[in-house]
Amino acid sequence: MTFSAGELGCPLPPADLADRRLATKMLDLERVAFWRIHRAHLDPIYYNRRAPGVTHYRFDVAGGEFGVLYAAPSFAACMPKRSSGSASRDNVCR
Repeated sequence: MTFSAGELGCPLPPADLADRRLATKMLDLERVAFWRIHRAHLDPIYYNRRAPGVTHYRFDVAGGEFGVLYAAPSFAACMPKRSSGSASRDNVCR
């Protein structure tokens, strides 16, 4: 059974949503550290791409035009994200 946003009482997005710009923030990567839990056979800097036969993740680009790097500004933010997915012994944290 499928329900519409209106049937569920959810607000609809604003009419000008497609015209809005996302806020961006530039980071100096020499001064800001990020945490990433990754598979040991992959480099810590790995951009996952959507491809046939590969696990698809929530933020992957549907067409696979570019890869996505999952990282967090702290271990505390990184750990719950990883533990909510499939755990693996070959994961390392850097």
